[in-house]
Amino acid sequence: MLEEMQDSQTSKSSQPCQCDKTCLKDCVFTIDPSTARDLDDALSCKPLADGNAYEVGVHIADVSYFVPEESDLDKVAAERATSVYLVQKVVPMLPRPLCEELCSLNPMTDKLTFSVIWTLTPEGKLKLAFTLDHETGLPQGCHIYEYQDSNKLVEEFMLLANMAVAHKIYRAFPERAVLRRHPPPQTKMLSDLQEFCDQMGLPMDFSSAGALNKSLTKLFGNDEYSLARKEVLTNMCSRPMQMAQYFCSGVLQDQEQFRHYALNVPLYTHFTSPIHHLQPGGGGAAGRNCSPQVQCHPEASGHRGPPGPTGQRGA
Repeated sequence: MLEEMQDSQTSKSSQPCQCDKTCLKDCVFTIDPSTARDLDDALSCKPLADGNAYEVGVHIADVSYFVPEESDLDKVAAERATSVYLVQKVVPMLPRPLCEELCSLNPMTDKLTFSVIWTLTPEGKLKLAFTLDHETGLPQGCHIYEYQDSNKLVEEFMLLANMAVAHKIYRAFPERAVLRRHPPPQTKMLSDLQEFCDQMGLPMDFSSAGALNKSLTKLFGNDEYSLARKEVLTNMCSRPMQMAQYFCSGVLQDQEQFRHYALNVPLYTHFTSPIHHLQPGGGGAAGRNCSPQVQCHPEASGHRGPPGPTGQRGA
């Protein structure tokens, strides 16, 4: 497999990228723990000349460039499906040279990415959207993971990128886009839960995922029992939920069935984290779905040639 990976890298290194937009002057950065070795997503943000908007980018490692479809690498990744994170080590889905060196968006290195770029107002509203082409041991201790604002920031932009790519590939391939749906809760179990909450005097609105989230937030409170209430209520509300699932857009006729209930969005797919998780189709179906849609616009990129730092192959 390593020989195959090296052959793939050598053969492709001499080929021009489908479209290249380098970010030599942009600050492209990752937000990860200092111990992270496989960095598959990065962000960029810069104010625009008019001072009334920002250009925000989400840059995702282009794993599909190094993992040819139906190759031995692709087959092994399909068997593993995901990286496994243990206390003392990580069992990666892809070979370490690939996920920690070739694909990892390490600082001060030239990398290939798929990138989604937005123009946002200072309030974060979408102003203009466009596509850019281009060793084992026992645990020594434990601690509670602290969910910081930086986690929320990255999470929000990753969700936004996944939604943007879902719309992109669905428009391009209305009959065969690989998307992810989350069906609404099971009706009978939800009715039983609603009845129980009413009996307990717990005001819950199950009409939508957003309404449910607002109800839970109010009930959690901010006192000494808030954590306990959160654990109990979250567990109760998760029972009627169904599992999210991948699907091909041509299989379902009703677009209402495309919706992702938990995220409360009409279209969603897995575009981010291609190093850690196998996306449908192997090596990143979203990436492979996007590849045919990458068209070079010289007036946008300024030139063609080998990729520069986070050389974008636009989503």
